[in-house]
Amino acid sequence: MEILFFWIYIFLDLLYFFVLFDVIISWLPIFWIKFNPKFVRDLLDPIYQLIQKVIPTTIWPISFNAFILLLIIYALQIFLLNISPSISNLITNI
Repeated sequence: MEILFFWIYIFLDLLYFFVLFDVIISWLPIFWIKFNPKFVRDLLDPIYQLIQKVIPTTIWPISFNAFILLLIIYALQIFLLNISPSISNLITNI
């Protein structure tokens, strides 16, 4: 069971970095750089749409989907560490 929690934690960690990457590339058009990788959109858009259904997160032109998703990921990681404290030992050994 600990191994399952460990892999879920690792998946959430990767998702965290994808969200940060998405936020950074969303700022690139300000500098006239057009870069929109399809794999990031394919991964995150369904999650963003689910968040948008539950919580209306757009205030004027600003969308808080990424911020809410980062909070959810962080909360799930803390929950996993509280359920199985040995995950922290596995994570530090990577």
